[in-house]
Amino acid sequence: MARIDKGLVLKLPADMLQAVHLAEGDEVEFELVGNSMIGIKKAEELSSGERAVLEKLGKIKFADRNRENVRNALDESEYKVLGGLMKRGAVSFYEGGKYKEKGVYSISRNFYYYLTKPAEKSGEKRCGIVKKCMGNKSHMVVKDFNQAKDVLTQLEPEIASGKIVVVRGFDKAFYIVAQEAVSDVGSCLFAALEVGDMTLDELGDKCGVERELCKSVLEVLRESGDIIEKKKELYSLA
Repeated sequence: MARIDKGLVLKLPADMLQAVHLAEGDEVEFELVGNSMIGIKKAEELSSGERAVLEKLGKIKFADRNRENVRNALDESEYKVLGGLMKRGAVSFYEGGKYKEKGVYSISRNFYYYLTKPAEKSGEKRCGIVKKCMGNKSHMVVKDFNQAKDVLTQLEPEIASGKIVVVRGFDKAFYIVAQEAVSDVGSCLFAALEVGDMTLDELGDKCGVERELCKSVLEVLRESGDIIEKKKELYSLA
């Protein structure tokens, strides 16, 4: 067992891998069983119908994903698919804290990954929406104003379509984040802050994301009024 970037690499016996039909490159899902056991299973692929429903759900602002808004966004068949996704654990309904009155639908982090991972087309992997400026990252922080202007010009179509969100922080830096990352990481941040105020580093550790991505998503949520920065790098729910 080796430790890598606050996580662990596990070596499984060959006979165990064969028993569950796992091979190199396969995606897996982990599930906590009780208080002392972790279950591992081969990840299930999303059907086109399931992917379409998750994409619709992901386009709705987290704070607005209540039953009424989601029901209005989906037709009858899509609503049934949503029910199936909830049974699979891909989507859950959260009714705590500030959402206890109406509740909100939250997409599982594992399933959001499978929803947004690059698809293969004509033998070539599709580039991410921010690849031309940010490589394979889902976010970018630009402190130089002139550089920010150039980057935002290149990303103008994605920004206009809502695939990328841009905010300028109190530190004058530009935080450029893929909307899919805001929805994914944001779901975890909301749940973490229900427990109480947390620092940037605490939230990053809790959600298992690097500091810069965590900060970028927090800036977007602060700008939208969902999260408050009570003092430097100390956050709470609005």
